[in-house]
Amino acid sequence: MTHEVGDHISRERIITLTDAVLAIVMTLLVLEIAVPQQSHQEAANELPKPLPIITLWKT
Repeated sequence: MTHEVGDHISRERIITLTDAVLAIVMTLLVLEIAVPQQSHQEAANELPKPLPIITLWKT
């Protein structure tokens, strides 16, 4: 019985370690994101055009 409990604990430790490593990697990736330097007009030009408004009429 203790053998099964030991296996369960080691699996939990591996899962926890994997989660921690992934969290650190994702944090480092986010820190590497650079904000482009551009004017407000350039940023506004890159936004998608609004979709046409579809109006439904009751019949």
